[in-house]
Amino acid sequence: MLSNEINWQVQKITEFDEHASSWDELNVKNNNQSVLSAIFIQALLENFSTGSELLILGWQNESLVFGGIFEKVSSIRWRTFQPSQAPLGALICEADLLNFELISKVSKLLPNSPLLLDLTQIDSQQHPLPLSSNLFTMPYISTGKLAVPTNFDEYFASFSKNTRQNFNKARNRLAKSGVETRLEIITDESSIKEFVSIYGDIESSGWKNTEGTAIHIDNEQGKFYVDMLAAFARNKEAQIWCYYFDDEVVAVDLCISMAETLIILKTTYEEKHSKFSPSLLMKLDAYKKLGSESKIKTIEYFGKTKDWHKRLQCEERDIYHITWCKYPLLFKLVNWLKKFK
Repeated sequence: MLSNEINWQVQKITEFDEHASSWDELNVKNNNQSVLSAIFIQALLENFSTGSELLILGWQNESLVFGGIFEKVSSIRWRTFQPSQAPLGALICEADLLNFELISKVSKLLPNSPLLLDLTQIDSQQHPLPLSSNLFTMPYISTGKLAVPTNFDEYFASFSKNTRQNFNKARNRLAKSGVETRLEIITDESSIKEFVSIYGDIESSGWKNTEGTAIHIDNEQGKFYVDMLAAFARNKEAQIWCYYFDDEVVAVDLCISMAETLIILKTTYEEKHSKFSPSLLMKLDAYKKLGSESKIKTIEYFGKTKDWHKRLQCEERDIYHITWCKYPLLFKLVNWLKKFK
């Protein structure tokens, strides 16, 4: 399928809503990710758009085959719209289309035909490497996913001996102290703001607050998560996991789901209870519950793979960036000189 067979449109970002249904149709057929759904993208735009982004759409036989939102970086460089709250860049595309020819065409549609165009945070699950030799790729992170265990006892037995002992010790210490643990999963739209606020209170009490990255119900991040989760909740696709030690909330995860896949977007816990690993205890209880319900088949993390992901037996894959350059040989030379220096 060649890019010259595609009919292209360049529109202001304010026109995104008009194409939301077509965007979702393409996402379901190809990427099939809730973080690339129109609902998620609309929440990102409402909270983080400057209004200067451009929407580029490619149509073939009246069906959308390419959709991307692009923002200007400099006079010679553009990139996909990429707020820090988005696990993937705002781009959906039929898998066999993402090549040098297509990206070259997209670059010519942008103002002043930039020399460089970055496609950020591309999921190798949808667009496997390698790509064209004239496209330059750079690793971003390794992320993980987990098949929801249908037999929890077998799943738990697959952990290392040390991991099993640590979890059992934490539960035994809590039981000996008379502390009752409980998982609650919030799905109702009317409760979203309350529990995002609880999430923010916990995160603001920890190390993220000192770095200024914590969610708070009154800041930009908090507003985004309330808006986005409420929109998903209207479709019964939002979950906020809360874990209690008696009546105290000690861990919270913010999650969304689509097509039997649940994504854990954010996770936090009370650092004063860290010796009990409340966030991991919560996840184990949640996985057990999801496995018994048989509605969610896969858990996606989309964050950088950490030791606890591996302990929970996640399957890893790469998220990467693509850079297109109008003059590939020049780009190669510049990068070579940087490495040489």
